[in-house]
Amino acid sequence: MASRKAMQAWRKAMPAMLLVLTYAVITPGALAGAGPAAGELRMRELAELAERSNPDARARLLAEAPAFTEGAPYALHIGYLRLLRRIHSDAGQLADAYAVDERIIRLAGERQDGLQLALASLG
Repeated sequence: MASRKAMQAWRKAMPAMLLVLTYAVITPGALAGAGPAAGELRMRELAELAERSNPDARARLLAEAPAFTEGAPYALHIGYLRLLRRIHSDAGQLADAYAVDERIIRLAGERQDGLQLALASLG
């Protein structure tokens, strides 16, 4: 009798468990935590802020640098550097923009990323 009740309870719970598993599989980052998606979202927010207030975006981008560079995926790291370069350039801080270009060149060279090397070399 007990095993029959257990089977009935299992059958009732099965659809809900399958639904949860399905959402976990099809939802990016559901099982891996925030991951790179959160970093990419934050980069978009900072890029939008740069359109409204370049000095505020620059300050926040510099303050949040470790989140985008230390242990971050390559694409996020490069995206951070490209946004930082654009913000420096828009502010007329060309020496800082060129220094960021050098960082991009160094990082892209390590990864043999010809596209980023070429873009950063254009200045």
